[in-house]
Amino acid sequence: MKFISLKEKVENFIKISEFFTGKNLELESLSCLKLKTEKNNLNIQATNIDSAININIPVKTIKEGEILISVDVFVKIILNIENEEIVFEKKDNFLIIETKKTKTEINLKKTEDFPSVPEIKKEIEEDFLIDKEDFIQGLKSVYFSASNSNIKPELSSVFLNFKEDNIFFVATDGRRLSEKIIKNNKKIKKETSFLIPTNSVLNVIKTFEIFNNIKEISIFIFEDHIFLKHKNFEIFLRLTDGNFPDYKKIIPEENETSLVLLKNDLLNVFKINNIFLNEFNEVVLYTEKNFLILETKGNLGTSVNKLDVVIDGENIKYKFNQKYIIEVFNSLKEDSVEFVFNKNKPLKIKNIGDKTFTYIVMPIEEK
Repeated sequence: MKFISLKEKVENFIKISEFFTGKNLELESLSCLKLKTEKNNLNIQATNIDSAININIPVKTIKEGEILISVDVFVKIILNIENEEIVFEKKDNFLIIETKKTKTEINLKKTEDFPSVPEIKKEIEEDFLIDKEDFIQGLKSVYFSASNSNIKPELSSVFLNFKEDNIFFVATDGRRLSEKIIKNNKKIKKETSFLIPTNSVLNVIKTFEIFNNIKEISIFIFEDHIFLKHKNFEIFLRLTDGNFPDYKKIIPEENETSLVLLKNDLLNVFKINNIFLNEFNEVVLYTEKNFLILETKGNLGTSVNKLDVVIDGENIKYKFNQKYIIEVFNSLKEDSVEFVFNKNKPLKIKNIGDKTFTYIVMPIEEK
């Protein structure tokens, strides 16, 4: 195998392929990339079994062939080469990477050890066409609410529900929940829903942030997996087998007490609170007159801070995990936020006038 390419033509594709490799010590091939040249095309494949990527990019092929190479070493070398023409050539059990100024030899692995990567059959039509920015915004708005534990796989996933002309992105760990509604300007051919594991969601986000010039993504849906396809690559994602909770019934509809405040004011108070938080990150929120008072107490002392707020309703007093409140702020784009309290129900946090994003978090029960 021998081919020639400019660094800028292959660099980002090699970079994103690393996201889909694995760290399984028993299957060393999962930490490798499979490279294959055929005609003037370079095919790059990577997989961690639960997800995979299949990339095709034009190169100048001198000799066709295929190799299996350690992704860690390969990526480091490519990223540190100057932006110039690179010659890749397989000789014996090595890949030689050569430019005008550098020459590197990397040991190769056995290609037969690499598992097969699923591919979309050419005759299959896409199920959905979605704006890339909308898709990534939906995922980024909610994924942080998913569980870090795999005990309940459906809670360590992001739920996508395609319904009428809307796409609902939802995640919950049982203590908090995020929902983002994206209006899809493309026609939804069929109503469906599925769960994507959070680890796969993060890889998808990182991939499309690198290729920020992409406009649209084609989605192909199968019983236990989906494909995300663009011109040069397709991503395979194995879906979570499980049923997502009927979350709509736990989102409060009443507004017993509403507080409107500035997001940056609250963030500044939280920075001070972080110094005094206890091991459970507890913060007490209560109102007096036109103030929201936030109180934390830990081994280093106590912090009490007042914020000017607009209050509509009765005074409140609740205890929360401060971490769960802070983490939603990246999904709140406006300067003013609204906290809605209802007795014995979760706190609802949202931007003023924004009906597309809702976040709820359960208070900590007093013992």
